[in-house]
Amino acid sequence: MKKIPALCLSALLCTGMAAAKDNLAVLPFTGGAGTEGETIAELFSFSNELREAFALIPRTSITQAADSEQRFQGTGMTDPDTIAEIGKQLGARYIVAGNIAKLGNRNLLIISILKIDDLRQIAGDIQTYSKIEEIRDKLPAMARNIIAATRLESFGAGKLAVVPVAFQDEGVDQGTANTLAQILSIYLIRSGKYAVYPRTATLEQVDAEYRTQDEAASEENRVDIGKGENPRLVLSVAARQLGRLNMFNASIINLESGEQTAGDSEEYYTLDDGIMVMERLAGKLTGARVKNMFFRSDAWENSRLYAGLRLGVSPRFYGLSQDIGGGRAETGVSFEAAMQISAYLLSLFGVEAGLQTELWFGTDTVSYSGTDAGGDFTASFGSSVLEIPLLAKLSYRISGKFVVSLFTGPYFSIPLGKLEYTSGGETGSYKSSVPAGWLVGAAPGMRLGPGTLFADIRYGGDFGNTGIRDDKGVLSVYSRGMVSFTLGYELGFIRR
Repeated sequence: MKKIPALCLSALLCTGMAAAKDNLAVLPFTGGAGTEGETIAELFSFSNELREAFALIPRTSITQAADSEQRFQGTGMTDPDTIAEIGKQLGARYIVAGNIAKLGNRNLLIISILKIDDLRQIAGDIQTYSKIEEIRDKLPAMARNIIAATRLESFGAGKLAVVPVAFQDEGVDQGTANTLAQILSIYLIRSGKYAVYPRTATLEQVDAEYRTQDEAASEENRVDIGKGENPRLVLSVAARQLGRLNMFNASIINLESGEQTAGDSEEYYTLDDGIMVMERLAGKLTGARVKNMFFRSDAWENSRLYAGLRLGVSPRFYGLSQDIGGGRAETGVSFEAAMQISAYLLSLFGVEAGLQTELWFGTDTVSYSGTDAGGDFTASFGSSVLEIPLLAKLSYRISGKFVVSLFTGPYFSIPLGKLEYTSGGETGSYKSSVPAGWLVGAAPGMRLGPGTLFADIRYGGDFGNTGIRDDKGVLSVYSRGMVSFTLGYELGFIRR
């Protein structure tokens, strides 16, 4: 009998803990083919971190509510009327809505979380992908972003409505206009300066909405479905042309006073640049450095610049010059270390093309034997060399996990110190010259954490012979052929 109150108390405590979690509904993602949107929403909701942070509303209830709103699939995640209606039906405090979109030639997955009581967008995340199957591996990091954003929920100094980007070109569809507005909203939120309220209406419609709500006498009337907190500021962005220049012109307008409170412009070449351009535009409008994602899971594959380190060994093959008798020397082994920087300039059909340069450190130990007037002898040359390659590079990423790179190009050699000579008891140090050469190689890799773990396999050969200089002139000594095996890790910077 004494156990019953304890069990009841335990049950009440568990119920209280569960009730302390905010209800979260993950809507079917829009923009996909067939049932892809519901599949991605299911996968997103499987996150253990998400379940620990929120009380997730069952998917059957969400699907029924979404199906009852005929506007949902057509208008997508930025329509406040639809979001509010579905959220109210489900009793959710937060709504996660996602959109599978295309911006130029780039495939995007955009996720936003909105607070239902005022329809404010709390945070958002953007990922790019090549194949739809890659999305599954990107969702866990996106879920962590959402959780981190709700814990760091920041109320901006001003309430800002963001409307779709306006295009003069009639060939640009409404989906592109909405996608750019979603991206810009995410970066504005990260600046911490504004509380952002997404809108699918035009500037004129938002202004009319504000006038209507401002006439209401009570807060109950002002916070209506699709109206939220009646933001007094609205951001309007228009795509413009000036001769050959393409640009996005942005203005923040105070609806109460009618004045423009901020404005700026950012150039772009194609819509493929949309993510980078919207990030820069947000930084200009807010005067703040926009915070990057909490966990940028796509940095390993969607960056313009990569920096990495490699360590390994290199079997080296030496041919002796006729100046010292010709023939072949013993194969040497060099321990190598390299720092590399890659810059990707363009992407076509999933293949990225760019340039790579390196600081590649190695050693040469050339041992050989022969016979001269004094009899049999053994001798060796030793030196340290810095190679600086300039490589053309092609990379192809597979299934969001793997990458294969091919590269080729010249390298230029700089001797580090003098060439040391040893033969019996005789030693000497000489100034040396090391010729340039050409290399070709491949680097398969796999995603590991925020970067890429890769193996670098290459072959390089000198164009001529290493020579030594003394008071008697220049002596040609040996030529090199190098096979290099190194293991490295690289990180991406500057989002494409």
